[in-house]
Amino acid sequence: MIETKGRVPGGHAAGTNQEHATAMTTKARSKRPRTQEPVQFLTDEEGWALLEEQAQHSLGISAREFIELWQAGKIENPDRPEVMDVAALLPLAR
Repeated sequence: MIETKGRVPGGHAAGTNQEHATAMTTKARSKRPRTQEPVQFLTDEEGWALLEEQAQHSLGISAREFIELWQAGKIENPDRPEVMDVAALLPLAR
């Protein structure tokens, strides 16, 4: 991080680049219109179907097979995005 003290040319008070970046990001974020999507609740069947679909699409295995492998710690490289996409849906199946 680059830090300057005092004033910079042009008469503006100096600070850290991080402070400036944070202020700019916060300012830009506050001007964006916020759209709130309604919360959607899933039935147990819909949650299971979503988990099944994601397991098939991402890993080519069933949700049941994924759960068994996940619980046994037998998934190779569990930090892969496609594995995490399925693991994130596990609460829907419990």
